[in-house]
Amino acid sequence: MKTKKSWIMTLVLALLVSLLAACGKKDAGNASPSASAPSSSEPAGETAQETVKISFWHIYTDGPMKTSMDELLADFEKQHPNIKVEQLGINFFDYWTKLSTAMAAGSGPDLALNDTSTVAARTKACTANGR
Repeated sequence: MKTKKSWIMTLVLALLVSLLAACGKKDAGNASPSASAPSSSEPAGETAQETVKISFWHIYTDGPMKTSMDELLADFEKQHPNIKVEQLGINFFDYWTKLSTAMAAGSGPDLALNDTSTVAARTKACTANGR
């Protein structure tokens, strides 16, 4: 059980890191010198970063996995103070229906906990909607 928990937490962390990489500046090489210079209200060597909010849905509503998820996300936000993860734990029995419906409507989360057995169906639904 501990190995499964470690594997799930590693997968979630990898997904969050992937999402963060996608949130990076696309044209950082062409930034003007004045845009990257700290303002007079900021300490030397530090620049203000816009807070990024990421919605994350998962199936952990209570118990030890919910506690672990809370700890993992708190650690992540501590390491990345400009990123706030808005998590939503949904009952397992409602999760896939809610996720599929939200994705079909174009209002799904930025990041969702998934399993490999249903990825093809969700990919097909997203592709059909032009995403």
